[in-house]
Amino acid sequence: MLQTRSVLRDGVIHPPTGLEIIVADHCNITCRQCNHGSPAIGKWHASPEDIGRDLAMLARHYQPAFLKYIGGEPLLHPDLPGILRAGRASGIASHHMLVTNGMLLDRMPAEAWPLLDEIEVSHYPAAGLSESDLARHRATAKAHGVRFTLNAYAEFRRTFTRIRNDDDALVKKSSRPANRQMSGAATGSTRARSTAARNRSMPRALREPRTSTDLCLPKAPISRRGCWRF
Repeated sequence: MLQTRSVLRDGVIHPPTGLEIIVADHCNITCRQCNHGSPAIGKWHASPEDIGRDLAMLARHYQPAFLKYIGGEPLLHPDLPGILRAGRASGIASHHMLVTNGMLLDRMPAEAWPLLDEIEVSHYPAAGLSESDLARHRATAKAHGVRFTLNAYAEFRRTFTRIRNDDDALVKKSSRPANRQMSGAATGSTRARSTAARNRSMPRALREPRTSTDLCLPKAPISRRGCWRF
């Protein structure tokens, strides 16, 4: 039977959905409508120790259908196998999934593959990932017994504004849900950010309205000149 709502069993919540943990804020491409705000925030990555501690604590009372490692770009983490081992050791979920733009999959450490059940590639048409690249990554995933999922996005889903808002009351109101979300691991003890902080600290070049189909080249400067449109 398909589970459509959370179930409480032996004091543990089992939702039908998964849990996302941010393992790196930064990314190898600068997408103007990045729904994580990676181009506007600094370089940061989670520590395996924090991930392991926080997930193990959460696992006592919450066990989602899967654990999803996201970014930024998680393949930029200097110790990705350590992060994956910590996630598995926590016992929080049996299915472990890595979400990536796919551009760095060729350099993913060999020891990371056996620690994953699924690779989910977010494919953006202008990012430069060719059909031959995708075929090679599918073959590698198959060789390791890892499911390969491709999500093609023709445009971005806007989740934060790039226009500065000086209405403190409105910023505080809109940021309240974000303050409860977890960034870096399962609890706020690892790291937490508010939408308000991101909006206020955003570089001037990012405050200009852009179309939802702007995508910058890898390591391109944050300017209109460095962007592709599709």
